[in-house]
Amino acid sequence: MNNNSTMDFIYIKGNNLNQFIEQNLSLIIKEWGHTGGKNKFFQSSKATPSSLQESFESLLLIIGKDMPGIEEHELIQWAQEIGRKRAKTDFPIHYSLELFTEFRHIFWQTLKHYLYHSKNDISADEVFEWERYYNNAIDMVIFHFASDYVAQKNELIKYQRITVDELSVPMIPITDEASVLTIIGTLDHARSSKIMDQTFHHVNQLKIKHLIMDLTAANFIDRMVVHELLKLIQGLKLLGCDTIVTGIKPDVAKLMVQQGMDITERINSKSTIKQAIESLHFLQTEEKKEGTRNRFHTGRKIRNKG
Repeated sequence: MNNNSTMDFIYIKGNNLNQFIEQNLSLIIKEWGHTGGKNKFFQSSKATPSSLQESFESLLLIIGKDMPGIEEHELIQWAQEIGRKRAKTDFPIHYSLELFTEFRHIFWQTLKHYLYHSKNDISADEVFEWERYYNNAIDMVIFHFASDYVAQKNELIKYQRITVDELSVPMIPITDEASVLTIIGTLDHARSSKIMDQTFHHVNQLKIKHLIMDLTAANFIDRMVVHELLKLIQGLKLLGCDTIVTGIKPDVAKLMVQQGMDITERINSKSTIKQAIESLHFLQTEEKKEGTRNRFHTGRKIRNKG
């Protein structure tokens, strides 16, 4: 705050620091707006200038109490609530930390005005005591804010990972005993392990005997992931499920050959899902049976009608 604004502040004799802040809140907010706190960062996230101002005002009134009047539980509750809220709205943490720096500056300027108007002469020792007291309070807010911000972010990331994992193993049934598994995206060790676990679960739960595994849209990181794919196929065999792999890319096939993998007897592969389905002769047999039944019922209805 500049010196020209000092005379604009209202002070009633006997008022404490908190009352002084309440009476001059509009001036303090105006100065905060001039520093950029109101409009500087909100465009990068869902946070709005009004929400930032509201949180600024509430923190100012919680901390702005005569020593030792600050309630620690209020500070922690505010910090935790705002930390979780900022994380949920994807407000960058480094912007929040810069806002806390601005808050500290504005608070000390406000305290300076309060001491000036109240004619409160304090010693050097008292100044240092005030500095430790209020800066420790602000530091406590920053610590709990950052802790809950990070914790909330981790929860959101964990939830997103679970959601992605659930969607990353799309098992599409084509008959009661046959399904198609389409693997999309980059395959690293963590994701291949998750696919293995969920595929084993689906195959065992649905009693699938034939699985078409399509790799057309899959990207392999290294040879270890290829080995894990082979383990998956072997594991499915132990569960009584035959696997046909489709869409193997040239680079993956080259990798297998370069590593000396004997895959001719370990993998039943086809170029496309269509070819794989056609190779499952029992499907064609079922289709023929279904067509025969349909013709039989149709013919019987015609004869009955006549």
